[in-house]
Amino acid sequence: MQQETFDKLVKIKKLIPKINCGGCAIMMYALYKHLEATNQLAGDEKFIYLYGLWDTTTYKTNLKYIENNNKGKVGSCTHAVLFHNGCYYNAGGEYHREFPYLMDISVENKQFVIESILSDTWNRDFDRNEYIPLIEKEFKVNLNEIRRDNYYEL
Repeated sequence: MQQETFDKLVKIKKLIPKINCGGCAIMMYALYKHLEATNQLAGDEKFIYLYGLWDTTTYKTNLKYIENNNKGKVGSCTHAVLFHNGCYYNAGGEYHREFPYLMDISVENKQFVIESILSDTWNRDFDRNEYIPLIEKEFKVNLNEIRRDNYYEL
């Protein structure tokens, strides 16, 4: 990861103090899109959903959703990070995993992440309407596909 991108992660955490309280998956997805757009992908990227012991039901629900080819109910997670170039990243920089359950989601399965982000199970401390535009501006990405006002169930 280029230093400029890493610096953006540190900066966004300062600009949005509660980003990791309901906005972590949005940031993970935005970071992936930024790395892709700026040709910084290493080839080992994965979306990582972490779950605490108190979130085992959601963990099992999400596993079932993926096993059923992204059909059924999908939910959030305790924390979401991007695996890139051998390291985990969240808003704030490099992240050292501390949750008992981990779910690796292939970057080819962006649909799972989008559906999960659009679910109403995330922490409401993160104000999407205020902060998604800030993330888009800082990382120079378009996140229209994860705006709830643009979402229509098929």
